[in-house]
Amino acid sequence: MMCLILSETFAKGHQLHSAIQQELSEKPAEVTPNIEGYWKSLQLVLPAIEHVHSLEDEISHSLLHYRGIFDCLAIYR
Repeated sequence: MMCLILSETFAKGHQLHSAIQQELSEKPAEVTPNIEGYWKSLQLVLPAIEHVHSLEDEISHSLLHYRGIFDCLAIYR
């Protein structure tokens, strides 16, 4: 049962993340009923995000030896 709940939670998170990325890419966001509440909660924040420079880009630092992927590089408010 716990594994199913976790799986559903991760699926919702992935769907919401994709919808946000679509919105910030100025594409129609795919909002399914299971994430609709979360999506509505973001409607005050998303319009304040401007000048999106990049989405889902890799970053690394040769001296500090870290690597990762950041979600969004933009200006907020």
